[in-house]
Amino acid sequence: MPKVSIIVPVYNVAEYLRRCLDSCVCQTLADTEVIVVNDCSPDHRDEEIIRDYERDYPDKIRVFRHEKNLGLGEARNTAIRNAQGEFLLFCDSDDFLDFTACEKMYFSAKRNDADLVVCDFYYMRDGVIGMRHVNDGIDTVERSYRPCVLNKTTVWVMLLKKSVIVDNNLFSPFRFGEDNITMLWYLAAKKIAKVDEPLYYYVYRNSSLIGAMTSKSAEEMADVYLKVLQYDYFSSITTEAKLSICFLIFKRFFGYWLDVLLKDPETEFTGFFKRILEINSVVDNYRQDVLRFNNIDWEMLRANKIIDFAESHIKEADFNAQFRKFYSELDQQLICSALMKLKQRLTSKNVVLWASGSYGKIFTECLTMIGIEFEVSDLVAKGSTYKHWDLLKDSADIVIVSSTEFVPQVKKIFGDTEMIVLQKYLNESLRGEI
Repeated sequence: MPKVSIIVPVYNVAEYLRRCLDSCVCQTLADTEVIVVNDCSPDHRDEEIIRDYERDYPDKIRVFRHEKNLGLGEARNTAIRNAQGEFLLFCDSDDFLDFTACEKMYFSAKRNDADLVVCDFYYMRDGVIGMRHVNDGIDTVERSYRPCVLNKTTVWVMLLKKSVIVDNNLFSPFRFGEDNITMLWYLAAKKIAKVDEPLYYYVYRNSSLIGAMTSKSAEEMADVYLKVLQYDYFSSITTEAKLSICFLIFKRFFGYWLDVLLKDPETEFTGFFKRILEINSVVDNYRQDVLRFNNIDWEMLRANKIIDFAESHIKEADFNAQFRKFYSELDQQLICSALMKLKQRLTSKNVVLWASGSYGKIFTECLTMIGIEFEVSDLVAKGSTYKHWDLLKDSADIVIVSSTEFVPQVKKIFGDTEMIVLQKYLNESLRGEI
């Protein structure tokens, strides 16, 4: 019986597939199997490549073929039900693994008696490679289900004991947002361990669904979250665990999705927010408890203000226009007032901002608004002019880092340069807002 089953769903990825399968069949852990599920790919090259590997590695690869396209969630379910390994490792077919991934994660699981092991990962976009850290594994017996533990709940950075899914009936039936079931996998794992090195290569593709978000897809994602909260397992977990999941859901909605949706002036928000309010009602006293639970995280304070506004105005005919005006002023009110306290400290200093995504954009705008001069160093910053860190590391007096996620990487590059972590700073500055 194999120790690890590597699960590879395949759909329309021919140009990436050989690289992925090579990384799977060449793992240094001998007792592995690779389960490939062809989810009725429309590209005939996918099937040709699968047959090549099926022929060349008959003792390593097992192939299952869907008669019609069922989606990534069901493709993974087919693989999970047929996996013979004690542990599962998920690899999307456009990504690939370090050759030592199975070995290092499997022996970490055994050494720590863990049900789930996570690792750091590389991300590749437009020929640029960066690295991201995943939060440390924490013994679930000792932890309080803080949402930071769930911050990187993605299928593709984990090795998971198969029994966690099967015994708790935590299969994902979703065609869209199928990875979100992993929030429950993390909570169902009795113990989580961490391998402190990147073992997975995540490849950004322009055709990704993330790059094509619409109000319809936002509503579909909200429906997925609501269905996750309706699993029998969710009803059995503690209130703290439920709060941690709700925190993560709203962090994703209000930390990224809204920023994307607001770029389209035609976006209608009423249907989206009706679903948000339905999710919000799942946990009693959510808005009051989550702030205490998460030490008044500024992101959650921000989310609660958005939820309060939606609840008060959702029935009004001009809700869309009102919400856009409210949202355009929200970050200025919350962040700029806090950052003003930094202005004197940063005057005449060479300041570097390290941030990414929508929060990177927010921090860039707010720092500019209050008159703090800075350089931007970020591999994935969108819509900004930035310099590579090699041009900044020797001249920087202070590095402003958007979140604790980037601290290890920034320290490695900037050494002992003074650092301000905005996530932590805003938590402390906004504590009096309750």
